[in-house]
Amino acid sequence: MLSHLAKLQAKIGDDHDLVVLKSLLRKDPAAFGGTDAVERIICSVDDKSRRLRRSIEPLGEAIFAPSPERFVRKLGQHWKVWRNGGAGRYGYSKLRHSEVAKAGANNGTECPRDLR
Repeated sequence: MLSHLAKLQAKIGDDHDLVVLKSLLRKDPAAFGGTDAVERIICSVDDKSRRLRRSIEPLGEAIFAPSPERFVRKLGQHWKVWRNGGAGRYGYSKLRHSEVAKAGANNGTECPRDLR
């Protein structure tokens, strides 16, 4: 899922960059070769944006398709592997839960007792 999220993030970022580029081009066409040149560039930018958005859809669907129950179950599996200190197939660190708790003690990362 992390690789899908990274790809999705990159593609959404690329599409955002294209939107910003279009805005800059339209703001001052004379600075970019005039209205005709800018319109040709915008047409190309729009094509690229459409292709990106088409490629984004399957990634988003893959990430958000699992039911909440399945998501929670998978998260629980990852948590158990991490808590038991095993790298397993998920590649987690061997750092044990008690070491993480000790490292986080007194640094403001713990929830106040009255909020637990």
